[in-house]
Amino acid sequence: MLVALAMCVAAAGAAGAQTLSIADTSVSVTQARDQWTITLGYKITASSATTATLAATLTGPSSVSVGDMGVNMPPYTITRDIAAGTNWYYRDFFINLPRTATVGTYSVNYTVKWGTSSSVSANAAKSFQIISSLDTRCPILMYHKIGNALYSQYWNTTDMLRRQMAILKAYGYTSISCRELMSARAGLTQLPAKPVMITFDGGYENFYTDALPIISGFGFKPVMFLLTGVMGQDNSWDGDNNPVIMFMTWQEVVACYGSYNNQKIDLQSHSVTHPDFTTASTSTRNYELTHSRELIRSYFPDDPVDFFCYPYGSYNNTVQDACRSNYYCAAFAAGGGIETNCWYKWALKRIPIYWDVITDWDSSKQSSFFLNKIGEGFTVPSITVNSVQFLDAATGNPLPNNELKWGQTVKVRVVATNASATDVGVSLTLDNDSNTGNGVMYDSHACNPAEDVMASSWSGQRTFEWLWTPPVDAPTSQYVVGLYFNDKYYTIRWSSALYTAFTVKSDTAGLATAKTLGDGTYATFRQAAVTAAWPDCFYIELDSRATGLRVERPGHGIPAGSRVDVAGQLVTKASGERCLLAGYAAPNGYAAVSPVALNNRAVGGSALGLQSGVAGACGVNNIGLLVRVWGRVKSLDTINRVMVIDDGSGVDLKCAWSNGVVIDPEWTHVTLTGISSCERIGGQLSRLVLIVSAQGGK
Repeated sequence: MLVALAMCVAAAGAAGAQTLSIADTSVSVTQARDQWTITLGYKITASSATTATLAATLTGPSSVSVGDMGVNMPPYTITRDIAAGTNWYYRDFFINLPRTATVGTYSVNYTVKWGTSSSVSANAAKSFQIISSLDTRCPILMYHKIGNALYSQYWNTTDMLRRQMAILKAYGYTSISCRELMSARAGLTQLPAKPVMITFDGGYENFYTDALPIISGFGFKPVMFLLTGVMGQDNSWDGDNNPVIMFMTWQEVVACYGSYNNQKIDLQSHSVTHPDFTTASTSTRNYELTHSRELIRSYFPDDPVDFFCYPYGSYNNTVQDACRSNYYCAAFAAGGGIETNCWYKWALKRIPIYWDVITDWDSSKQSSFFLNKIGEGFTVPSITVNSVQFLDAATGNPLPNNELKWGQTVKVRVVATNASATDVGVSLTLDNDSNTGNGVMYDSHACNPAEDVMASSWSGQRTFEWLWTPPVDAPTSQYVVGLYFNDKYYTIRWSSALYTAFTVKSDTAGLATAKTLGDGTYATFRQAAVTAAWPDCFYIELDSRATGLRVERPGHGIPAGSRVDVAGQLVTKASGERCLLAGYAAPNGYAAVSPVALNNRAVGGSALGLQSGVAGACGVNNIGLLVRVWGRVKSLDTINRVMVIDDGSGVDLKCAWSNGVVIDPEWTHVTLTGISSCERIGGQLSRLVLIVSAQGGK
């Protein structure tokens, strides 16, 4: 094979009847690979100063003769001075082997030409080894159009693209450019452990509006093969034009080039007008190859544009040779599967990502499964669900009548068996219909933090459990459980199933009746005013200030002065105070609250329904209400934070405070605002005020 590496060295000088000879030569390597740059040295003896052209012919194991190739520029003739005497001159040559090249020993024939006649020359020779390219495995994905619907096989939806990119990210893939692939093939650089090339053909506008934000959001850099002659036009000509869409304008190409987290697009050529190169004339092919590069470089002069994507994926030997003779380094096909070694660079294989590609496992569509497409090894879990139970979380027993009340917590218990040891992420949804596309009431994966269950190296039988408390706006109807078995990254769903669950029912009650309802009753109170709050509980009351109630919910985060929707179970505490064990509590607006002024004897009040009265009480039961009391300080214990006051009514009143309440031990008289509460002493209920704020004096 003959590989002509024509290189011209030039400057000003006089061409006359001088004589030149090659005194010595050098080559910078003893071995080289395709895509290497090598340096040839010429030791020239000239009788006087002149100009000359340095050239070289590479002769290999076959007899194919090809022209010179430069990476970033065509081989324009450049003149250079040749000084009188004996001097060394050097020129870099880029090795770009043609499709028929083989490995072996290559002879370099050095030629120096000068004067006006090309026949005037001197020759010398060297040799070196061209060795095989390195095996370079890389899945090269091929996309065209991205949008909100699938109009043809060339479309992917934005959701499909997002899930595909999420899989690539989760499984450790790193996007690479065309040059990075070729450099690794040549052994000049090392690829990441799991490379992938994400290519788009054409330059449609939806790449800019829909695809690039998704791709860049995952930190990937795509390759765009541009059709330079149709930018800013519609695609009414391309045969896949229902609907008709636009190609990017050059302004949009410039805008998206480096605008997403500095993830530059690798811009390469897809021709000017997308003709079939196998039937096009030689002049048409050459025009399409050269002018597409020139137009891209007019906008991006620092980009070499030395890779080509065949229109329609059509090529033959003539087309491949045309790519090389027009200074391209490699070309891409439109199919073929995974590139396992990249040996043949003039029709690099790509993986079409068409509308039928799936990201969830379906044993009947294995060839369309995305992990199969990219050649990622995986094990499909073999899962059998043995049972699904719905238990009252408080008792561990099945829900009575399979009914769940607002504020009641259900424990969903799933027992399942996996026959193949795999890492599986299990998630759960709950909703009042089987359509998860319109939203769900509970999604373990959407919780923050997620409430999924990870089963690492799961084989055999295992139990999974989730807790859920229906909010007060949960629809009252029959519910459906969605059970999903995913990969450990939650990017792929291996299997799923729906099960009929419990019925949600409401027990809405008025706050005025809270002290008359039996223990264990579930009740819901809406828009109650919050009068006081501590870390583990808060108090609510009616706007009429007729009654109040303690609500226990550790970590509630609900401040006094707000309104709240609460749901839970009514109980009587050991202290004798009625309260709501809230399974659900959520703020719902603001409330203006003020205390009710009571004397000591009225605090606590008499019995009301299941709420007992305090010893020696008078008046209505006001336990749980925000009250104001006053009196003389009879005793004060700053260690236990307790004081006793006397207001002259004949009853001493015990008052307690917690952090945040300031009490001056020198006070002799106080006015206190707090919650009317109680405690059990000697089998009887006694008055107690939980101080919220205090004023005092001497």
